Amino acid sequence: MKAMYLLRLDDICEHMAWERFESLAGYAQELGIAPILGVIPQNEDPQLLRHQKPQARFWERMREYQDRGWEIAMHGSTHVYVNRNPGILARGNLSEFAGLPRAQQEEKLRRGLAILKNNGLAARTFMAPSHSFDRVTLEALRSLGFLYVTDGVGFYPYKAHGLTFIPQIFSRPRRMPFGVFTFCTHLSPMEDRRFVEMLEFLKAQRASFVSLQEAVQATASLPVATAFRWMIWPVVRSYWALQRRRSADVEG
Repeated sequence: MKAMYLLRLDDICEHMAWERFESLAGYAQELGIAPILGVIPQNEDPQLLRHQKPQARFWERMREYQDRGWEIAMHGSTHVYVNRNPGILARGNLSEFAGLPRAQQEEKLRRGLAILKNNGLAARTFMAPSHSFDRVTLEALRSLGFLYVTDGVGFYPYKAHGLTFIPQIFSRPRRMPFGVFTFCTHLSPMEDRRFVEMLEFLKAQRASFVSLQEAVQATASLPVATAFRWMIWPVVRSYWALQRRRSADVEG
């Protein structure tokens, strides 16, 4: 099976780099690519609030993208980190959810869902800020009707904790020989040259980009998918641990 790619756009909120987003969105539509939009229900992250003036038609535009078939993922609740718990994946140094009691996590998720629903958006996919969630988060997601998590380690989507995980390992797009790969993109801080590189990759590999639903259906046999997960897990965890140490050194 040839490689399939998904484009995941994080930190979608009123205060993002809107002109760059509009440019990418128009390009993706022209190429027939349906990204996963990680929408923050109520952005209160001070790092994001300082970027841009709020977009007045934000929710209207999100409904338009949803109508095009683009996947709306709930990207946390407020995107405000409350601790340094790395969660199950141990990928980042910060978390909005991991380590909190079940009632508190569920309330955050419920509140976020209500905001999206009140603005005409339906989310069945979860995208954790800083990739940090724990088993309690997953239990709460399942109880609230979520089906998918755009995260995890593997070469193919897999089921765990009653949810379907669509693996997300890389940030920068790259050609792969097989498997399903999600490229995680943050538009606001992205350098111009990286943005151009991404557009070039989208154009060159347009035929290999799929929607979330198409990715979910592209599963390998269970033994093969499981073998791939356990083969690459130690390597990926070591790489992420190195990134965390570098980040801690910079912060220190």
